[in-house]
Amino acid sequence: MQENRDPGRGEPEVMRPACCSMTNLLLLVNGVVFLLQAYAQATQPTLPLDHYLGLSLEGLRHGYVWQLLSFQFLHGGIFHLLINSWGIYVFGPPVENAMGRGRFLGLYLLSGLFGGGVHVVSSLVFPIQIGTITLVSASASIPVVGASAGLCGLIAAFATLFPRQELTVYLFFIFPVTVTARVLLGVSVGIGVLGVLLAGDHVAHGAHLGGLVMGFAFVRLAMRAGKVDP
Repeated sequence: MQENRDPGRGEPEVMRPACCSMTNLLLLVNGVVFLLQAYAQATQPTLPLDHYLGLSLEGLRHGYVWQLLSFQFLHGGIFHLLINSWGIYVFGPPVENAMGRGRFLGLYLLSGLFGGGVHVVSSLVFPIQIGTITLVSASASIPVVGASAGLCGLIAAFATLFPRQELTVYLFFIFPVTVTARVLLGVSVGIGVLGVLLAGDHVAHGAHLGGLVMGFAFVRLAMRAGKVDP
């Protein structure tokens, strides 16, 4: 995904932030945690990391409330990590430049937390679609891991801050399509809603949808409070 410059109000700052930026810190933390996760799984294959640190309804029922934070920094594989890292790299800098480091981090973490909450609630209402039930005769609480809820918050924040900004996205990673940020947000919300209602693909659509909602709400509230220029 790449940005196309949009003349006039709403054009993001394209210059990458300094090495000590919150965006780069998030990328570093995600990378380090993934290496530690891979090392732990290689040396202790029976260590139930996902059970204790991934987010699941079963875990919250056992009082593992830290899962609402810890799941955001685990990933299911290198491709999962790279996709989320690329999204943070693309959308993070302009959002951080517009909002400041503190609000940027709050936006990211709250989007992940709220997205995780939406996923858990959705798993109660739509257990088969969300993945709580894997077989007709048996149920299992499948932990969710990944930074995608926080990333969705950044996408929604970007679209709210720079709605007319044009972006080139690649369908199936091959076919380029240029859309505005507000269109990308609308499509992302639609996919999230349909995913919660219809899908049984073990993708955390509820977490994505919750992240989008929180990202939009966070920026709108910041604009209303005068913390970010509308």
